[in-house]
Amino acid sequence: RLRKVFEAYSYLSLCEESMLHLVRSDPSADRPEWRPYVFSRHPLAVAYRYSAGGYSFAGLLLLLFADRMRSYDAGVWWCALGMALVVQGAVAYLGDVQSWGRPSVWKQLDPLLASTLFLAFGPWL
Repeated sequence: RLRKVFEAYSYLSLCEESMLHLVRSDPSADRPEWRPYVFSRHPLAVAYRYSAGGYSFAGLLLLLFADRMRSYDAGVWWCALGMALVVQGAVAYLGDVQSWGRPSVWKQLDPLLASTLFLAFGPWL
């Protein structure tokens, strides 16, 4: 009986560790010496900087076509999802681009908000 308690504890601690990994940023992932390249005019760097805007663009489309989307699936909160995606785009930009090479709270908020959005709206989509 005690063995089952320890097995459950180890499973819970494994889940907890994987959830913490979602909100921790790997310090070697965005090296400060790469910051000039990230903000350069190189096409790859420009595409990287604009990529976070994809969430906001999708959110704006959902807000724009919320009535039409509601006619296909009235159970989904299309306006809430659209607003959340607009916010996610801003948070993703701040966490991935603006704070490149520097510690920032946005680096923890970005994966947390993205995971929350997935858990909240993923089953509907």
